[in-house]
Amino acid sequence: MIARHSAFLFNLSANPAREVQNRLGVRYILGGSLRRADKRLRIAVELIDAGTETALWSDRFNLELEDLFDMQDEIAGAVASRLSTQIDIAEQRQESPHPRDMRAYGLVVRGRHLILKVTKEANWHARRLFEEAIEYAPEYGRAFGALSRTHNLDWRYAWSSTPKDSLESAIVLARRAKELDRLDASGYAELGYAKLYRRQHDEALAEYSQALALNPNDADIIVEYADALVYAEQPQRSLELVQKAMRLNPYYPDWYLWYLADIYDAMGRAEDVVATVMRMHDPSEGQRLLAVNYSHLGMMREAQAAAREVIRLHPQFTIAQWRERPPYRDPLVLERYVEGLRKAGLPE
Repeated sequence: MIARHSAFLFNLSANPAREVQNRLGVRYILGGSLRRADKRLRIAVELIDAGTETALWSDRFNLELEDLFDMQDEIAGAVASRLSTQIDIAEQRQESPHPRDMRAYGLVVRGRHLILKVTKEANWHARRLFEEAIEYAPEYGRAFGALSRTHNLDWRYAWSSTPKDSLESAIVLARRAKELDRLDASGYAELGYAKLYRRQHDEALAEYSQALALNPNDADIIVEYADALVYAEQPQRSLELVQKAMRLNPYYPDWYLWYLADIYDAMGRAEDVVATVMRMHDPSEGQRLLAVNYSHLGMMREAQAAAREVIRLHPQFTIAQWRERPPYRDPLVLERYVEGLRKAGLPE
């Protein structure tokens, strides 16, 4: 990032992207324009791969002139959030060899993509990638944070033979990520995630607050913070944050909807839970919520079908094991959830 008065020197209409790349040593360039017609403004932005001079992403924002000062922070936040997503996508597609530190970054990007599959095999493979990234760059905090997440998932899904040790490893690795880079929001967020599942609600929320102070426009962190608020008995605030994240990142992944369904479940809005899960491209990880909420709606045939899908995806699933996982501060919310699993016919 450079100061705005310096940025004007690199107007893309007068400077080819490759020339800007050579002079600034950057891989990506964000260009933009502003046009006015009477009392309306159109702001256009475009992300360019400087090496190939191809556009990776573009967007437009239309607003009334009088709304400019009210909207400028929201527009800046939306652009910053979408840049993060688009650059990650571009890095996944990169096939050229990287310098040592960029090699580590690429491994972390690949591993984070695997984690979203939520399977034991994908989680194991992601861990190998994160460990390899640490070998390349031992001071790369984000690799430690990503590695923390794999141990947390081992605990959550009982993929480890020693689940409590896995959760402790998640805490230790997240702390290391934070120590290595005090300015990287992801380390704080990862520690918040690990502490949440230790049921240290206030400490988890404090870590997420620090993360958002460092990067207030990271839509992924906003959604995870919102999920923590659900467990800490603040579902309405959580709902507002998820809606904000979806505005910042309108091409959001399935897990945003999964967390939104969690919010509706905590609110007792069973019909909204079902509708939200059904919006997911792959509703596999929403099957537990479907089983619970179809049960509460009295739709037992659908509840039983969702329960069968849960067992297909997670053959070792039991109610006794799962009731230890959701870190609800309010025991009544947890019991309502467990009762829905039981009604759907999932094994004790």
